[in-house]
Amino acid sequence: MPFCKDAQIVFLLCANRQYEGVLTAKAVTDIYYLTHRQTHSDKTAREILTKLCALFGLLDTAALDIRRAKSDTYGYKAFDGEGNDLTDSFYELIADQATSFATGISAMG
Repeated sequence: MPFCKDAQIVFLLCANRQYEGVLTAKAVTDIYYLTHRQTHSDKTAREILTKLCALFGLLDTAALDIRRAKSDTYGYKAFDGEGNDLTDSFYELIADQATSFATGISAMG
């Protein structure tokens, strides 16, 4: 497993509150699917998600976010040959949300 050790470090840093970790809504659905597929248990998959949600904050993606990501605001140009595509725009949007989330957390404490 190529990223197992790196993931373990991230989990430990978040658990020790040295970093504020976040999951996207899409990541949560993917994690549920994968854990359910592996365990064949809805209950177990939900228990794993409950633990993850206690450790990490959640970022959601609303319809407005998708509209913003597909606009030129985030550099989206419909496969214009410049290497920008809608996925890049979503990643940039999510990074902006994570930065805002982290800034809000810092301001609170």
